[in-house]
Amino acid sequence: MPTALWEKFDRVADNIPDAPAIIEGDRVVCFRELRGRAAGFAAAMARNGMRTGERCLIWAGNSPETAAAMLATWLVGGIVVLLNDEAPLEHLYHVANVTRPAVAFIDDPRFAVAARALACPVERLFQQEFAEAIGPPAPGLAVLDLEP
Repeated sequence: MPTALWEKFDRVADNIPDAPAIIEGDRVVCFRELRGRAAGFAAAMARNGMRTGERCLIWAGNSPETAAAMLATWLVGGIVVLLNDEAPLEHLYHVANVTRPAVAFIDDPRFAVAARALACPVERLFQQEFAEAIGPPAPGLAVLDLEP
C-alpha cells in the first residue's frame, strides 16, 4: 500500500520525469531514474519478505541510492529507519534492537559489520540491479501480498 509520500513523489515523476531530482556533485539523477531505482529497492524488499507496516533500516550517507531506498520503503507502505553513516556501531545495535527492521540496506564501508550484527536480511545499498532499474514500478508492486 503506497503511502502519501510515495504518491506525491510518483505524481511529480509523472509530470517531470526528465527533470533533475537529485544533484550530487557532478552526478544528476532525474525523477524517472530515481523512481526506477526505488522500484528496484521495493522489489528487493518484497523478495526479502518485508510487509506493510514493517521497518527498513538504512545505514548510509546522503546519496541518490539512500533516497531511492527511502522512497521504496514508502512505496511498500513501510517505515524508514535512517541511521547516519557516521553513527557508531553501538547505535546500529540500539536502533536494530528498538525497531526490529524487516530488511536493511547498508552502504559498502559498513556492510560486512552490519551483515554480522543484524538478524534481518541485509542488502548492499549500491547494487547494480538497483542502478539499472529504470522506469515506473511494475503494476501491483506496492500491493503484492505485503499485508500481514
